Amino acid sequence: MLQVVKQLKAMINELKNSEDASKDNERGKKIRKTISILESTIDELEYHV
Repeated sequence: MLQVVKQLKAMINELKNSEDASKDNERGKKIRKTISILESTIDELEYHV
């Protein structure tokens, strides 16, 4: 389980650093919202593991 969480965090970091995430358009907003949701979910997973 911890390995999965580490992989998810790495993928989120890649998303955060992507050009699309930094753009101020609809796609960028959706990516940033998805990142936020994923980070919250990971925090919950870590709390319960």
